[in-house]
Amino acid sequence: MKSFAFNTIALVIFLSSGAFAQSQLVKNLRNGKHKVLVVYGTSLTAGDGGRAWVNAVSTELNKKYSGNLTLINSAKSAMWSG
Repeated sequence: MKSFAFNTIALVIFLSSGAFAQSQLVKNLRNGKHKVLVVYGTSLTAGDGGRAWVNAVSTELNKKYSGNLTLINSAKSAMWSG
């Protein structure tokens, strides 16, 4: 689990570092705009393991962009995209 969280954090930092074209979310955060990110998913996102990666993403983006992100985890176990 620790390895997964570390890899997730590393990926967030790498992707927001400018190595790739940045998403509109990252551009807005970088420009000081407050944004809300809603995460949908199944038990992989809602459960203990899911909360770990969701919290890791939120924590790292808020560290990098001055707390400008509100993340809402709307995932529910036993749900699917349909």
